[in-house]
Amino acid sequence: MPPLTLPPAVVLVVDDEPAIRDVLQAVFHRAGIEVLTAGSSQEALRVLHHAQVDVVLSDYQIPGMTGLDLLARVRVLHPQVARFMMTAYPDAHLAERGVNEARLDRCFIKPVRLAEIVSAVQDVLQERAAEGARARAFARSFDAMHKALEVRADAGLPVSVLAREDAEPASGRKPARFPLGDAGTGSN
Repeated sequence: MPPLTLPPAVVLVVDDEPAIRDVLQAVFHRAGIEVLTAGSSQEALRVLHHAQVDVVLSDYQIPGMTGLDLLARVRVLHPQVARFMMTAYPDAHLAERGVNEARLDRCFIKPVRLAEIVSAVQDVLQERAAEGARARAFARSFDAMHKALEVRADAGLPVSVLAREDAEPASGRKPARFPLGDAGTGSN
């Protein structure tokens, strides 16, 4: 089976300044990350409605609503999307709202190094890819266990024990037994 190739990550950059959008787009493209852009919160919501996005990076001061309000809405509408914000006006109230309302993955204080933004985006993408890989591995092991139980049942063998009878755990204790019979009674 050929290795699974994942589509490139997609970042939505939301800023009302075209020059900032253009610079961020170029930097992310060099890092192999696709970029969509929006100049306002309404435009960003339209993009999110029509495109699969992995990360939203928004400035705080944008037309329509604040970047923080936008990212709080993204959290509700698209909880799987990572949320990053940039601001030149940090304060304690803003930080509190970022944590409580938008559940920001990261907040950057301007001026910020572009490499820092790209690195943070790559880190969150790698974390989420690892979480996805763990979930897929669990699903595969669950499917394999289910198929093994079906084979045992089809062959007329008892399926009342999940642990291997011949397995000897490192602790020296007997393996755990999990009854699977009728209505959880353990009877077959």
